[in-house]
Amino acid sequence: MKAMNTIFTQSVQSNETRFSKLMDMFDDIISKKSNVERENGKLRSKFSNLNNTSTLEKELLKTNLESKCTLLKQQNETQMEKMKKLFSDMDSISNDLTQKSARIDTLENALSRIDIQLEQKDQEILSLKQYKSQDETGGEFKEVVRKKTNNNHHDHAVTLIGSSNTSGINPEKLLSNY
Repeated sequence: MKAMNTIFTQSVQSNETRFSKLMDMFDDIISKKSNVERENGKLRSKFSNLNNTSTLEKELLKTNLESKCTLLKQQNETQMEKMKKLFSDMDSISNDLTQKSARIDTLENALSRIDIQLEQKDQEILSLKQYKSQDETGGEFKEVVRKKTNNNHHDHAVTLIGSSNTSGINPEKLLSNY
C-alpha cells in the first residue's frame, strides 16, 4: 500500500504539475487572447478613424472641387457676357465706320462734281472774257488793262503767315490775282 500510496502521490503530484503547467498555458493563452483582442480593438479603432478621416477628406475635397467648379462657371459666364458686349460694340463701331465711309464717298463724289462744274464755269468765264476782248475787225485779242482806282484807295496786300521761306514767293504774282 505504501508503494501504491507513493505511486498515487507521485501520480497526483505529476498530474498537479501537469495541471499547473496546463493552467499556466491557459493563463498565457487567455492573456495572449486578451492582448490580441485589445490590439485588434486598437487596430479597428485606427481603421475606423482612418476611414472616417478619409471620408471626411473626400467630402472636403469634393466640396472644394464643387466650389471651384461653381466659381469657374461664374467666371466663364462673366467672360462670355463681356465678349458678347465687345462683339456687339465691335459690330456697332463697324456699322458706324461703314456709314461714315459711305458718307465720305458721297461727299467726295459731290466734291468731284462741284470741281468739274467749277472748272466748266471757269472755262465759260475765260471764253466770255476772250470773246469780249476780241477785236471786231481782225479777230485778234486786245490786251486787257487793269483800271487804276483813285489814290486814296489802298491796294490789296498779302500777308504771309506760317512760312519762314519767303524768298521764293513773288508778291507781284499774288497781287495780280486781286
